[in-house]
Amino acid sequence: MANRRSSVHDGPANPDSALENMGYKSELPRSLSMMSILGLSFAIMAVPFGLSTTMAISLTDGQSVTVLYGWIFVSIISLCIAASLAEICAVFPTAGGVYYWSAMLSTKEYAPIVSWVDGWLGLVGNWTVTLSINFSGAQLILSAISLWNEDFAATQWQTVLMFWAVMAVAFSVNVFGAKYLDLINKICIYWTGASVIIIIVTVLVMSDDRRNAEFVFTHFDASASGWPSGWAWFVGLLQAAYTLTGYGMVASMCEEVQMPEREVPKAMVLSVAAAGITGIIYLIPILFVLPDVSMLLEVANGQPIGLVFKTATGSAGEASLCSS
Repeated sequence: MANRRSSVHDGPANPDSALENMGYKSELPRSLSMMSILGLSFAIMAVPFGLSTTMAISLTDGQSVTVLYGWIFVSIISLCIAASLAEICAVFPTAGGVYYWSAMLSTKEYAPIVSWVDGWLGLVGNWTVTLSINFSGAQLILSAISLWNEDFAATQWQTVLMFWAVMAVAFSVNVFGAKYLDLINKICIYWTGASVIIIIVTVLVMSDDRRNAEFVFTHFDASASGWPSGWAWFVGLLQAAYTLTGYGMVASMCEEVQMPEREVPKAMVLSVAAAGITGIIYLIPILFVLPDVSMLLEVANGQPIGLVFKTATGSAGEASLCSS
């Protein structure tokens, strides 16, 4: 391992020269900054969105304790994983990411099969993660209709069409707006921060009924899950696990960053740390204004966050702004 590490960084500090030392020719423009990569990683996790669309899971499997402490628990684990990946990325800053890393960290005998398996798992993982995010986005958009029509439940064809629409928007941005991705990634940081502040201020100011601190920080009820309490808590971690994912994907941008061995690892770790703090700031006010949980779990579309905002603000219009 020591020999491999030294061979990567022997020679000039130029990132293109370092890439040549790893057996690759630089072909992509290095136009992205650390803030852009940080914004991309932060956008993939999309804390308010991820926590909102999966809230039914943690409300079913423990409520406040699972929502809050489950998030903190998974955030700490994710931060450790991000730090580990960042260390490897600092040594092997290539667009191949885990595909390349697994080959370099494996023995020569098993490197081909390990990297082949890892490459396919990474590809399928990227597909499923991005598709699930877009699908959840489609569901969230459709759930906004229930703010005005509580009996509305999207049909299968309506859900599929909305999903395709979201996919079309994402496709268009990447194909026709590629030159603006650096700016878009940076905007994501400020957009997410502003969204969280707007949401928590709105719900706290407009809500007439608030939970007490005992409910927010100590209440645990997994009776709706059907699982034993301990197992239900772990099942409820899916909310946080679904959100805190994808930060390793930014390694594929290494060949588009000026100093990838420093900037990309830094962005990985900082994005997870920022996401963890953002999640805590977002969840605590939501728990303070949380309406009756049994009512939330009966929402026809399976997305209770819209009803949370509507109940807190007393207005479908305000709730739709919070949801967006």
